[in-house]
Amino acid sequence: IPPIKSIGHQFNPASPSKLMMMKTAENLILNNVIPRGGDLMTTLNINPTIANASLKATTQLLFTIFVGASFATQPHILSPETTMAVSRIVYFIFQPAFLFINVAKTIAGSSVPSSGSINTSSLLLMPICALAHIILSSLISKIVVFFTKIDQNEGECRDARTCMSFVNSGTLPFIFAAALFNTGAGGNSQLYQDVSACLSFYTLSWSPTFWIYGKKLLLGAKSNKTISDTMKEIFTPPVLGSLTGILVSTIPLLRKFFFESDSFLAQPIMGTFKTLGDANLPLSLIVLSGSLMNGILAMRAMKEQQQNKLEKQNKKDKALQLNQKGSTSNTNGAISLRTLLSILITRFILSPLMACFFINTIFSSSNNLVTKLLSPYLPTSERTKAILKFSILMEACMPPAQNSVLLLKMSPETAERGDKMARILTLIYGLSVLPVTALMGWALQSSGIMNHL
Repeated sequence: IPPIKSIGHQFNPASPSKLMMMKTAENLILNNVIPRGGDLMTTLNINPTIANASLKATTQLLFTIFVGASFATQPHILSPETTMAVSRIVYFIFQPAFLFINVAKTIAGSSVPSSGSINTSSLLLMPICALAHIILSSLISKIVVFFTKIDQNEGECRDARTCMSFVNSGTLPFIFAAALFNTGAGGNSQLYQDVSACLSFYTLSWSPTFWIYGKKLLLGAKSNKTISDTMKEIFTPPVLGSLTGILVSTIPLLRKFFFESDSFLAQPIMGTFKTLGDANLPLSLIVLSGSLMNGILAMRAMKEQQQNKLEKQNKKDKALQLNQKGSTSNTNGAISLRTLLSILITRFILSPLMACFFINTIFSSSNNLVTKLLSPYLPTSERTKAILKFSILMEACMPPAQNSVLLLKMSPETAERGDKMARILTLIYGLSVLPVTALMGWALQSSGIMNHL
């Protein structure tokens, strides 16, 4: 057999040593020591169906964001002002209608034994987990900023801690749930409705906590707050939408009127809210893509501005200017690598680990203190357990909340910090594609929810 020429050397497959190596490799493959290409997923204990579902959901989200981002680059279509206006419409109209419909239908369906809907008492575990998650994340964020020395700059510290403590619980989880379980994607409409109800109950405690504690964490305490301001922060439009859904579906007279009777007004009213709620996810995606693209454009503009400034100023003038600004220079400057890494590690490593701790504690077979306290809310159905586990894990795998940009933009004093926060979130959302995809697959597999499609 003539030798096969290679770059820099010759390889003769007929030599005894090479034949022995080829025979050894063949034996390893035959004995499953080295996996074949098709067996790699099995060797890594990855379910191909689950990995495919997670990848498809992320791809659908990315493609929709790409379509929205393409409009953001066009003048006068999806500008920062337009994005902010659409965001307010979603927040005050479409998202409350969406939460109202999902919560009302789920709770009303749970009263019918044959409906297969999730039990109402089990849904109360979601706001409890949301509070526990925020508290532990806030404590961990305080430890992280201390050891990374981020706390030496007040503005940077507040921004980082807010990103570590609060996830995007009102948009991305619902988008992923729709991509995974909605009927249009070949899924299960009842399962999608139950998961959406769990996510809606999660926001019952998340939303007021963000607008009270998160606002204080991000902006600092304000002594001139009135009782009316506090009530507005507690009963936000999304919270009011969920609470209205609870009232309509639990009060016997209202439940009978809207769900158990053939009233002439019931169907048009519920149909109107459903139509408004159906617009929530598409518009939320447009807002998300517009915000991310505007953040990228802002980063480019800032880079050009810095380059022009460097051309006009010499090093001495620049150093003098930085000394005069003092500690506020980091607020308007480049994004710190330690801040970025701290947020990424907390959000995509520590946060999922906390969710695992919650699940193992709540659904533990041992009769511990937590299971005793939560025994009235613990489900017995394996389907309900899988839905709750997946919802908790999915919320823990999300990137930081975008509401922080809105809070910073509301005040002229913190508007520049809002620009920097937008750039931070743009980078984090771009870097989170791979970890979120992997974590979503892990949540689907570990919760067992795919067994109930």
